[in-house]
Order: sequence, then structure tokens, then C-alpha cells
Amino acid sequence: TYSYDNLDRLLETVNSSKTISYEYDRRGNKIAEFENGILEKRFSFDATNMLSKVEVGTTVEAIYSYNGMGKRVAVTKPDEQIEFLLDLTKDYHNMLERAVNGKTESYIYDSNVVSMSKSGEDYFYMLDELGTGMYLTGTDGAAVGTYAYDEFGRTVNPGNGKHDGIAYIKNGNIIQPLAFTGYQHDEMTDSYFAQARYYDAEVGRFVSEDKVRGYKAKPDSINHYLYCWNRPANLVDLDGLSAVDAVMYNISNVSSGCLADTVSFEGNSNNDDYVGAVYLLNEDGALGAGHAAIALVKENGRMDVFSIGGEPNVDISIYNNTVNGVQMGTPTIMVNDVSITGYLGTHVNRNGEEQDMSYRYLIENSAITHDTISNNGVNTIDEYTHFIYIPINNEQGVDMYNEAMRLREGYIQNGTHYNVLTNNCNQNVQMILAAGEMDFAPSDFDWLDTCPNNVYKNMVKDIISGKYDGYYFGELSELGTAYEECDG
Repeated sequence: TYSYDNLDRLLETVNSSKTISYEYDRRGNKIAEFENGILEKRFSFDATNMLSKVEVGTTVEAIYSYNGMGKRVAVTKPDEQIEFLLDLTKDYHNMLERAVNGKTESYIYDSNVVSMSKSGEDYFYMLDELGTGMYLTGTDGAAVGTYAYDEFGRTVNPGNGKHDGIAYIKNGNIIQPLAFTGYQHDEMTDSYFAQARYYDAEVGRFVSEDKVRGYKAKPDSINHYLYCWNRPANLVDLDGLSAVDAVMYNISNVSSGCLADTVSFEGNSNNDDYVGAVYLLNEDGALGAGHAAIALVKENGRMDVFSIGGEPNVDISIYNNTVNGVQMGTPTIMVNDVSITGYLGTHVNRNGEEQDMSYRYLIENSAITHDTISNNGVNTIDEYTHFIYIPINNEQGVDMYNEAMRLREGYIQNGTHYNVLTNNCNQNVQMILAAGEMDFAPSDFDWLDTCPNNVYKNMVKDIISGKYDGYYFGELSELGTAYEECDG
């Protein structure tokens, strides 16, 4: 049985053999663990809310060190020193090297880990759809390690599927740290390191509160300890901050040169006909719901870009508290309404007029530049993580461009409001696509139908099923591969 308090903190777990209880600090971090009333472990957290020390009894068993960016760089134990060399441009899948008492392991990644080099030997990971290593093989293809986990990441015996204490089967003595969904297993806490916090698979919960406080449209996110909103078969939480569909990280259908004959990057084409529309997704946008934009690509290597944003407006009334004309205390402020004035940004020239921009910029930087409501007439950088490429003809592209400019004019002239439920970023993108009869998601339904991460997930499934011919998808870093044959 499990017991919780009003703050969703797990207080006690009881089974046939023992009772485990927990204690928390004011910031919601688990700081003590008791077994049958006896203190087993105590945990300390630093000023940035990161785990800093583990004590067993009166003995300090582990000290955790972080750099100025909050990334874990070392773990010190009485008989072991572990140091990490990290790729600081990534929030996860970022461990390039791990040195254990001076002996170094090196890791290579694409969208997830590919291989490990250790003691002069190379080993390769075979992952499942969640990014969990199921096998570790040598250069001859023979498995040197076999791993298995249940839905929430508890280790099971690969031989019989039981929770019998056998975490994995190995041939030889190849020890590696990557476990469930690519998390690193931490021996002293018996939990998984999920970057922003630690995840305890035995109870299926994080040991600290989520730094992202949740939002009304997703009620499950209000519970700050849940792992992947209790949907571990489909979702992953790679940075400890937001649950996302696993398909976004592990699947792409881009092949080398698959779009090489569609665009000229070398200035040898004056043809400004439209050839493609790129649905852009930032999967971290809108508190994990995702943010969408669109790029209309031309044969000459240019593109028109559009991305909606906004600026909050607060309607308030101020009431002076007076008695016989004398001010008593501070005035009362009443908030009557909060709205967001929408704005469909586009790349602009010095005069603040729409202008196409280089498609190569998107490919090389995973970003577009456009103006915003607060920087009208000035381009700012807007980064994205994933894409869906849609083949179009010039007539469709012209219709989409005209619709985008019509929407933009409406925001500028009429002050149209942005609304996360009824007029959000994805809905605007779908209205632009609909002008060319290429929309693939609802533009007039509720938020759960139109939030970009859900749209991307569903679209990927449709592309894989064969519903759409000539469509490509994946991480934006892979888009350049599609043009390799013509990219000089």
C-alpha cells in the first residue's frame, strides 16, 4: 500500500516484509528514508535544489558535484571517483566520457547513444523504442550484455522476466552505466539520474518536485512527482522536466540526398517557385506542449517563414480605500481580464517588410529569424527541434503565402488575440497549410487535438503507415542529410 500527503508526496510504502517511510524538506525533496522505523539513508540538497550528498548512518557515501550550468560533473565515493566530460550544448544524452578512478570510457551518439569505447574495445548499444539499452554487443555482433526493465524502469531478469534481483545477464565483465531510457543508474540512491532530478523506479516517482510547475490544460502535470504522467509505455522524460512521446526522439525517415533535386543552394537557379512546406516544431515550447511554425521553401534556396507569438495584456481597476475622503491603507487592485495580443512574425527587411530568407540558415542552425510583437521590424532568432517536410507545388505555395500574410495583417490591424485553446500556434500553421489543401491536423478543435507535440506524434505515425507519400520527418539536425548531394 502507498500513503501520500496533500502535496502529493509519497509518505510510506508497505508490503508483506517491510515498511518504508520518507521525509521531505520544504522544497519537496526527499531527504530521508526509513525502513521499519530505522533511518537507512539521508539525502542533502544544495542551494540550486540538486542532490549534493548521501549518508548511510553517519557515513558519507557519496558527494555530487556540478558545474556553473548545473550539470553533474563528478561523484565522489570513499573508494571511487567518477568524473564526467559533457557536451554542454545538450540537456541529455550528453555524456561524452566517464572516468572511473582514472579509467576512461567514451560514448558516441546520434539521436541517442550508439557505442561505448572501453579498455581499447568498442561496444554497441541496441535500443528499444524508449531509448533503453536492451543489448550491448561487441564488434563481432555477439551480445556481451542483456538488460530488461518493466514499464516503470524496475530491473527484471532478462531470462525469466521476474523481479528477482538479477539486473542483467552479461558475458565477461563489461560494466556500463546507461539504463532505463538512457538514464544513468546511481548506486547510492538506487535511482536514475534524470538531469534535473532523480527518478526512483521502485515507486515510479521522482524524488524531487518538478521545476516546471504544470498547467491547467494538462491536469496530470499538477502532480509534481509523477513519472511521465503514469504513461511510461509511450512517454519518456529525458531531462526530468517534461514528458514527451518517445517517437519524437528515435524515429526519422530521412535518407541521404532524398530531397537533393528539389532545391539549389549555389545560386544557379533564379526559379522562386515553391517546392516544399516545412512544419517546424520546438518540442520544449509551451511548457512541454510544443511550439509550431512554418517555412515555405523555394527552389532557389530561399524560404518564407511564419511563427505566431504574442504579448500579455492585463485589464485592471484600482480602487482607493477612503473614509471621509481620507486614504486608508494601500489601494485595491482588481484584475478584470488577462489576454494575449497575437502576432504572426515573419522575416523582415530594414523597412519592416516581409522578406524571404536563406533556407540554408534553417538547415545549419535549426532556427529561423523573424520579428515579434515586442520587436516589430527587427528579426530575432527562434529555434526548433523537429520537422515535417511536405512536398507542394508553386500554386499551393502561393496560396499558403497569401493566407499567411492575410493572417499577419489581421493581427497587426485588428489586434487579434492569441489563445492556447482556440487560436494557438499550430492552428495558425494549419490554416496556412489549409490554403494549399495540405493541412493535416484540426485547426478548430480543442487544445489536446492541436498542441504541436501531439500533432507531430500523430503525423509521424501516419507517414510511417504510408498515408502520405514524399513526406519526411525527424530532428532538424538531420534535415541537411536530405540535401547532401547538392550541398556544396
